[in-house]
Amino acid sequence: FSCAFARDEKLTAGEKAATLDALRAKLAAAFAAKKPVTCGTNKGVAVPGVHGNHAYAVLGYDRAADLISLWNPHGQDFTPKGPAGVAAGYPTKDGRFRMPLPEFAAVFADLAFETDAPAGGPS
Repeated sequence: FSCAFARDEKLTAGEKAATLDALRAKLAAAFAAKKPVTCGTNKGVAVPGVHGNHAYAVLGYDRAADLISLWNPHGQDFTPKGPAGVAAGYPTKDGRFRMPLPEFAAVFADLAFETDAPAGGPS
């Protein structure tokens, strides 16, 4: 699932909102089915404490609060110098942090969801 929609200036606010709603539903379904979810960033991420060109695990999604829980396998701690958010970063302990889903979509590049489909290609 690509998060490029959040940065696409050609899409209307309504189109972005609809795609964000689709992402919410996909995350909720994945965690209800106990399926692993991963995500990654592109090079050049400008959020303090979030590494560019890096993979993260998605630990959960709180639909009521619209927060995504992430884990950086490097396991670092980070304390923002200012209010938590894209400008200052997010409080991180042992690589674990949470961020609002709309901010996640604006920062992260993509997500990968486990499926029940068999692996393709030659055996």
